[in-house]
Amino acid sequence: MDKRLIDAEKLLTDLRDKKKSLRESLNFAKREGETKWADELREQMQILTLIIDGVERGGYDPDPIPLPTIKPGDTVRHEERGEGVVKEVYGDEIIADYGDVRIGCNKSKLEVSHD
Repeated sequence: MDKRLIDAEKLLTDLRDKKKSLRESLNFAKREGETKWADELREQMQILTLIIDGVERGGYDPDPIPLPTIKPGDTVRHEERGEGVVKEVYGDEIIADYGDVRIGCNKSKLEVSHD
C-alpha cells in the first residue's frame, strides 16, 4: 500500500465522534440490560481510545523526508554565488568551486541542482 499523509486533526475528530456515538449506545445498552452488547461496545471504545492515544502522541506521524546527500562532483546553487561544483565535503561544511573561486560554506545555504 502506498504511503500517504493524512490530517491527524480530522482523524482525531472522526475517532472522537465515533467514540461518543459508542458511549451513547453503551448507555442505551446498559439501560436496556443488554450486558453482552454493552461489553462489546466497551471493547470497541477501548480500541478507539488506544488509537486516539497513538495519534495524539505522534505514533503514526510520517517519517521525515530525507534531505539529498551532497557529494563531490554535485552541482549546487548558492543564493549569492550562483552555481558551483562541490569539491570537498566535511560534515555540514562544503567546499565548492564557483568559476575561478573556491569557497566553503554550510550545506544549509546550498541547493543541489538536479539539472
